[in-house]
Amino acid sequence: MSVDASLWTSREWSLRAARSRAHAATTAAAFVAVSGLAMLIVSPRFTIGDLSLVDDWSAYARSPRALGQLVRLSYDPAAVGDPHRYRPGSVAVWNGLVWHTLGAPGSLVGPNVWNTLRILLYVGCAMALLLASVPRSVRLRTRVAFAAGLPALVLATPAFGQDFARFGPVEPLLVGGMTGGVLLLVLAAERWFAGAPWRRITPPLAAGYVLWVFGVYQKETSVCFLVAAPFLYLFLDRRWRATGLIRRPLLAYRRFQAVAVAVLLPVVHMATEVGRVAAAGTTAYHQHVPRGAGGIVGRLVLGTATQWAAMTVALGSPLWALLSLVGVVLAVRALRRREALDWLLVGFVLTGWSALAFQALSGAEAVSRYYLPSATLFGAATGLALARSGPRLRRVDLVAVSMLVLLGGFGSYWNVRAWAANEREGNALVDRVAVLNPQRCPVYMGRLQMEVARATPVLVALEGRSGRQCAAGGDAVLVAGRGPVADSSYMDDRIFSACRRPGWTAIGLTRHYRLLACRRLIPGTIRGEPVQAVLARDRLVPSRPGY
Repeated sequence: MSVDASLWTSREWSLRAARSRAHAATTAAAFVAVSGLAMLIVSPRFTIGDLSLVDDWSAYARSPRALGQLVRLSYDPAAVGDPHRYRPGSVAVWNGLVWHTLGAPGSLVGPNVWNTLRILLYVGCAMALLLASVPRSVRLRTRVAFAAGLPALVLATPAFGQDFARFGPVEPLLVGGMTGGVLLLVLAAERWFAGAPWRRITPPLAAGYVLWVFGVYQKETSVCFLVAAPFLYLFLDRRWRATGLIRRPLLAYRRFQAVAVAVLLPVVHMATEVGRVAAAGTTAYHQHVPRGAGGIVGRLVLGTATQWAAMTVALGSPLWALLSLVGVVLAVRALRRREALDWLLVGFVLTGWSALAFQALSGAEAVSRYYLPSATLFGAATGLALARSGPRLRRVDLVAVSMLVLLGGFGSYWNVRAWAANEREGNALVDRVAVLNPQRCPVYMGRLQMEVARATPVLVALEGRSGRQCAAGGDAVLVAGRGPVADSSYMDDRIFSACRRPGWTAIGLTRHYRLLACRRLIPGTIRGEPVQAVLARDRLVPSRPGY
């Protein structure tokens, strides 16, 4: 080799290395920026000092038994207090990490650390999804901008901010785990086909599969991957043929067959468990499972339409409902071209709609967190289409995305802030009840939402302290919600008639709760039932997790 050729080769490698470092720095900067936005939005979360009256108490109480069953490979949802569901990844593994490591539940430092990792997982995997999918012919800055725009728009959706701030919702883990897992597995398979040494194949293969299984078992919605699977196959087959990585149909390679079977096994198992739940006749949302083709189609059509119609109100933004329709148009156009990337776009759109349909079949209410998988997929499909558009349209889109993130980010932050204020109110209520010494003194509950009524005894016991004297020298105390409650029948409202005149007297008021005291309870019966039976049913007994 001549000296000039050697110098040219050395210069070329230096330029490539410098370009690679610049690309990595640009991507890292975008990730840090979106992660910073996420942490700013959820920052009011850090002002909460104790477990929430919603979700946290049950996650703490159920996880030890669930994890023990999972370790013995005998996971039974009914035995861990989670009937009509199959969620070992969240109930056993994730809740076990959040509530039984790093000082929890006595301190929320550990749960906040795990929650931060959950947010970073979602942000990183959502960005990686577009970075890995958009063709390299598109400028890096454009690819990074669209990749960062996807999680930024999700986080800037007012209702989603609260879902990321709460410890309970598993949808970020579902999306992040499955997305990150499949991306690493595709990377490992690509290296395998390219003949790379095993030291470069094994790490992404092992890490990807662990992340994949963890994501699949977070929630039953993971079965919707079966809709995406054929389109992902067509995308990989076309792309790898175009690059010369394979020369035959992808399915003909045993290497791919091995990876595909490993990927599909947990999803098929989850589908089997979903079938068992359906065979019980009732879903987790107290809806009867439809029977026959007519019943299923009717629930599917009406339920999906209802889910879509409620999306704007549930999320506090019309963006995702609009993108779901835009996605349908993009999918129709993509099916006409049938290029490699078109198959992936169609898969995103159809899987997003299938997630809506799955929630419709289960009879789920229109709750914001249930829309996160669909919103991510609709956003990814739109990002793929826009990344291939003309430069002028891209610039307009990036400006529009920036404005939406700026305005939506304020709404998302204030939504989290209002939620955090309500959580602190609930924490203060638990502290006040613990001081009333309910182990010895009569403390009752009435007109409370079901989960609050079930959570309060558990959280009072977790306080580990109580007052030494009863309220006002022995008065009975009633913990009650303010105003009518839809499921107040869970508690017996007859207790409000159990106090002699002048009746229950307010000794503490907050925005949503009140503490009432009674000097003397009446004897006899209340509307046909003995007073003692009503009092026994409504007594707050610390450490009892439910009724």
